Amino acid sequence: MNTIKECFEIILEGNKNKSRQAARQVRKLLYASRTKDKYNDIKKLVKGASREYDKISEDWRQENFVMAISVIYFLHDREVDPDFLFPWLFQLLLHSNGCIRYAAVRMLSHELRSLTVYIRVPDFKSGMTNLKPKQADAIIFSLFVHLNKLLKKTWKPKYIKYKYISSLPTGLYKSIQMVIAKIEELCGQEYMSDLVKKYNEKDDDKYTQDGGKKMKKKKAVKIDKVYTFKITLDPKQRREKPWREIAIIGRESLYRLAKAIVNSFNFYFDHCFGFYDNLKSIYDSKDFYELFTDIPTVEHTPEAKSVEQTKISQAFNPKNQKMLFFFDYGDSWHFTVELINIKPAKTGRFYPMTKKSHGKAPEQYPPCDD
Repeated sequence: MNTIKECFEIILEGNKNKSRQAARQVRKLLYASRTKDKYNDIKKLVKGASREYDKISEDWRQENFVMAISVIYFLHDREVDPDFLFPWLFQLLLHSNGCIRYAAVRMLSHELRSLTVYIRVPDFKSGMTNLKPKQADAIIFSLFVHLNKLLKKTWKPKYIKYKYISSLPTGLYKSIQMVIAKIEELCGQEYMSDLVKKYNEKDDDKYTQDGGKKMKKKKAVKIDKVYTFKITLDPKQRREKPWREIAIIGRESLYRLAKAIVNSFNFYFDHCFGFYDNLKSIYDSKDFYELFTDIPTVEHTPEAKSVEQTKISQAFNPKNQKMLFFFDYGDSWHFTVELINIKPAKTGRFYPMTKKSHGKAPEQYPPCDD
């Protein structure tokens, strides 16, 4: 095995042991010499990777092939259209083999570094890359949309209890989240906020990290009642008192109300939560509803009621107008939820909706200090 081309021939045609050895040899040969022919071979191999992959039937050979491609991937000559293999990489992200998924994450991360150069480099000039910023933006947005579609396919309710991506169980969902985390890392908070806003406008809905489960709005019917709430962040936690006014149909669940609240502050809906009638201490509450109750595998307080089975109209009424919405038991976000009024719904209108907004929402995950 003296050339990268020979290695790939053995990867595709050799037995299990020789195929694996050839895959490992690719990295050594890549940095061992600098011949023009080697890079021409690499360009051809990467360009035809998806077609060659489709011909492979053995799982172990797929792994060897993909791992070897991921080593040479960065030397392709498709800087003008860096998303040329994205459909194939999306396919790899859904593979049951963790090594293949990891290789896909690596290749997507490589493209993201190139796509975000103009964002990360101060005084960027258009001639520094083959892509114009508008082209890069379009590719990043397309990638973001596709990743959220994949999240929706792989989401499981048990994931909501995990605070960090690193603590998620190994699997498809975690691999996809790793790519989204790379987008956030390279693009920064401001760009990411604009990206999420654009995504929301496209889908007429809010982006959340709970597996891409979008909050579809529901059309009100004649008998519906609309509950309007004022949601305020706890002033004890922040100097500023941002608040939102939300309208939602009363027959909706507390789970949907929670999601509407989190979305209105542009937070990720990625943690457990509860509603409590004691505004000062959740532990002294007599009437409370927790998501833990709806997760069979999680220990919960026997007295706690379900957020998925309880309607808003059952928890809030003229006699019980205020509750504490406690979101994320790690970072402890406190929201005061105050019922303002209950009115007949306008037939045909879609809910929930954010009617008013005051104050800038804080960052849910501010940058860590070095």
